[in-house]
Amino acid sequence: MPPRTARLAAPIVVLAVVSGLAACGGSGAKEDDGPTARAKVEHAIAQRFAAQGVRLTGVACADGVKVEADAPLACTGRNPSGTKLVLRGTITAVKGDTVSFRVRAVGGVAEGRVIASQVLVLVRKRLGSDARSLTCPATIRLPTEPSVTCALVKADGRTYDVATVIGADSRVQLRVAARPR
Repeated sequence: MPPRTARLAAPIVVLAVVSGLAACGGSGAKEDDGPTARAKVEHAIAQRFAAQGVRLTGVACADGVKVEADAPLACTGRNPSGTKLVLRGTITAVKGDTVSFRVRAVGGVAEGRVIASQVLVLVRKRLGSDARSLTCPATIRLPTEPSVTCALVKADGRTYDVATVIGADSRVQLRVAARPR
């Protein structure tokens, strides 16, 4: 049977929650390089993602943020479902007291239970009420290429492997094994 492809809803679209990986641009007040500059950039990143409907908490950028054009940004943040996102970007311009930047989520680590609940919705669309439960590894790196194996328990109590791929574009491919374990 060919793999089933579908787009997931909000919690996995983590990378917007993996939205073609979320991207944003923004600006903030310029400060000297160092902890104050980093804190202002972190706050501005959280605000820009929130403006796109992706609430991030605990945004943290690497030490040594240089407030100059073309300076790289390497940060992390968490979405409401607990997925830790890896954010990468660049300061695009510095004009007076204003710093402009672009940043996007390039990967992340999700809790397996969050991924399992979203994948189970898709499996149920395919198999109907025959799908009882689904479990995945405790943590899952996003995107998941080539795949991660989750365990599907059907109504008859038998367990089947489900090869799951969540791409960088948030598309999900599922392949349910033809035979039980």
